[in-house]
Amino acid sequence: MVGTSDAEFEAFVAAHGPGLLAFARALTANRSDAEDLMQSALTSAYARWPSIRVDEALAYVRRSIANGRVSLWRRRSSREVLGFEMDVVSYEHHDEDTVERLALRAALLRLPRGQRVVLVLRYLLDQSDAQIAEILGISLAGVRSQAHRGLKTLREQVESPGRQDKDEPTPVRRLS
Repeated sequence: MVGTSDAEFEAFVAAHGPGLLAFARALTANRSDAEDLMQSALTSAYARWPSIRVDEALAYVRRSIANGRVSLWRRRSSREVLGFEMDVVSYEHHDEDTVERLALRAALLRLPRGQRVVLVLRYLLDQSDAQIAEILGISLAGVRSQAHRGLKTLREQVESPGRQDKDEPTPVRRLS
């Protein structure tokens, strides 16, 4: 069944908007870029809504957000050199769990795009490897390889507070 009405699109956005924004936020270094990516993806989806199958709409918008992030990166890299821009966050007055989340998010943003997208889809949006492969248009082996490399890099970058044995791998906590 394809989406046919404005009401269906509004219901789709109401149901999936927060998750789509979280996905876009995980791919970018700041909230305004995430909002722009989501808005562009939803605008594109709205224009094509009558031809998008309802059961594929979420994958379509997620793919559009991921592609929009790549396009943004390419546009910027071909015109200007930017420093790494990240929301300024003070670690003072935060509990240990919040500090750990912020450190994990910063490490996630340092990952290459492919690894970051796979980890966000897998752990933030609870997608299976098959769903991720379909969304990104890559093989299952590619998904697993990107996830393995991304987790390995995160384990190397994020240290648990009070960890004594540096040779033991750092457990990666669920992104939620």
